Amino acid sequence: MPTKERLRTLAVVGCKLAFSAVLLWIVLRHADLRGVLGRLEEADWHWAVLGMACGPLALLLSALRWQVLSQGLLTRGAAVRYAWIGLFYGSVLPGAVSGDIAKGIALAAKRPSARDRRLAVSILFDRALGLWTLLFLFLGAAAVLWVVHPEVAARLHRLIALTCIVLPASLTFGASLLHPAGIRFGRRAASALPGWRLREEAERALDCVEAYAAEPGIIAAAVALSLAAHAVNILGYWLGLRALAVPAGGLFPALLYPLLCLLLAAPVSISGIGVRDVFFFGLFRVFGFTPAAGVAFSWLVFAWSIPVIAAGGLLQIWETLRAPVERRVAEAGNI
Repeated sequence: MPTKERLRTLAVVGCKLAFSAVLLWIVLRHADLRGVLGRLEEADWHWAVLGMACGPLALLLSALRWQVLSQGLLTRGAAVRYAWIGLFYGSVLPGAVSGDIAKGIALAAKRPSARDRRLAVSILFDRALGLWTLLFLFLGAAAVLWVVHPEVAARLHRLIALTCIVLPASLTFGASLLHPAGIRFGRRAASALPGWRLREEAERALDCVEAYAAEPGIIAAAVALSLAAHAVNILGYWLGLRALAVPAGGLFPALLYPLLCLLLAAPVSISGIGVRDVFFFGLFRVFGFTPAAGVAFSWLVFAWSIPVIAAGGLLQIWETLRAPVERRVAEAGNI
């Protein structure tokens, strides 16, 4: 990595750490630290362990979604391994999509056969479907909230209104890409690009998109897996609330989880530290729960994410060390 790029990356990471530290300082100034620690000490760890288990299960479902969208490029094992590696990089590197970029680069570097347009297109569609289903779940929970707790929903009316605009608009755009007219328009636009190599790359990418249009079952299966992955994460949040004896039903985590995911999409902190604490501190208070419970829940969620993230790092180390071994074995077999 060039020196300037390295310094730029260090500066970004430093700014994120400083921002996280400031947010934590604000939260700890206003939160009852003894109450937070007391909540954690009295937590029912049976529920907490069950909640922690939801993370790997949701990651597995997300990896299967990526495999389905890869149009035969990825095996199930490769999709799981590199989805996990992407989670690790997305947690430690700056950038909202750093995990997606890193897993694509790592996979292409390890497996020359994966250097295909299907890789980039599948990662893009995987990200888009995950976001669309997340917005859909949020709107569903918000609709129930308007009926059950209209006074709380009124405080979120701007966010709900924005989602009502963004979701249909983005879905319309995505559907237009898969429509024959949209593909024809894309090919005309690709033919006007400067340089034959760029035009060729665009044409190959459009071939991958057209394959989705020819087999709508791929998109349907990916949507089902996406909904299942998000539902498992929401279940994990509910189990975490049970562990801390927070008297919340299923509606609360169904709003909590998608809101936090959308908030963490902004690359302003490392692993959501600080941002997550402020968010839970405020939203718990809006719903009538103690802010101390919100901070305790934030720390619990962060604590059970550490082993999952660390496992992704270990997988990356294993994949890196395995390459020379496989090469030596292959060379020995050719002797």
